[in-house]
Amino acid sequence: MTDRNRTSWHYLGLHIKCYIHRNHNAFLHSGCDGTLFKSHDLFCSEPTALQIQLYCDDFNVNPLGNKVRTYKIGAFYFTLGNLHPCYRSKLYVMQLLCLCRSEVVKKFGLSSEEIQNKFDSDDFELRTEEAHRHHVESVQLHPTLASTYGVTKDSPLNELEYFNVVSGFPPDLAHDLFEGVVPEILTLCLKQFVLDDVCTLDVINNAFLNFPYQCSDKCSKPSVMSSELSQFKVKQTASQTWCLLRLLPIMLGDVIPPGNQYFELILSLIAVVELICAPVQDGSTIALMKSKITDLLYLLRELFPDFTMKPKCHFLVHYSDLTMKYGPLSKCWTLRFKGKHSYFKQISRQTKNMKNICLT
Repeated sequence: MTDRNRTSWHYLGLHIKCYIHRNHNAFLHSGCDGTLFKSHDLFCSEPTALQIQLYCDDFNVNPLGNKVRTYKIGAFYFTLGNLHPCYRSKLYVMQLLCLCRSEVVKKFGLSSEEIQNKFDSDDFELRTEEAHRHHVESVQLHPTLASTYGVTKDSPLNELEYFNVVSGFPPDLAHDLFEGVVPEILTLCLKQFVLDDVCTLDVINNAFLNFPYQCSDKCSKPSVMSSELSQFKVKQTASQTWCLLRLLPIMLGDVIPPGNQYFELILSLIAVVELICAPVQDGSTIALMKSKITDLLYLLRELFPDFTMKPKCHFLVHYSDLTMKYGPLSKCWTLRFKGKHSYFKQISRQTKNMKNICLT
């Protein structure tokens, strides 16, 4: 081991010792306060053991033309949960584990009716480790059961001594909320404003363009969307969607009549997102979160009875229980990992070499 490596491991050890964050009150500040960490076989006996956090996502180095799928890359990164969140958010702390073509991952694997009308987590039975093992064994004997159980084969990660796929995957707010539920609901409501002659799409786009964004919102201000109702869709990045959701009541509040039920749905969505993204949680906020999520989904079903509840809408039903299990979910989202993609996209543009792009 070189002197440089010894120094790196020395400082890493200091950071880990300084950030053994276990609270002895009712507040949840990090994953170390969640029920999963407290009941984990390894972390109960070794609180300084390395908390390796893996993340995978696809990105394109050639997003135009007919080569989109050819040059779509799957990236795997890792970081350490032992580090303080202010260090984990730095891009240089996130280390590359693997690059491979997305088609390879898809080929070799990495891998309802009730969810439309039931919006309480108590109405569903969660998958357990024992049930998952039984399902995998059954599918291996009878492959036709794959669609029944929702599994095709066992994961190699289950070979790890202290990890199981059933309990080891916290939800990602960036995908579930800001690239899923939030733009879906905003699209429905903004279209309804136009259909009800409350405002026009030009008014909405002008509100986005002329709003006096401040501080970090200047970097995340939403892009102008289509002025054709048939093509209109809220399609922004995760950070843009979050910015839009927070500021929308100020942008359009003066043109929306009081008591508008679709505007009330947006306000309900904002309340849910604020609770989910809170950096510190306790039993009362988690209980309030559960109640607000249930109210939101019932109101969504009431106002848009023909809307098909996507799986990401159903995931919200379990967010209160998942917060209790993993701690504040904003501490384990993937927004910063997405920023790591820009480095590899830049290399692709500079080298102008698409032959064996992963090695390049």
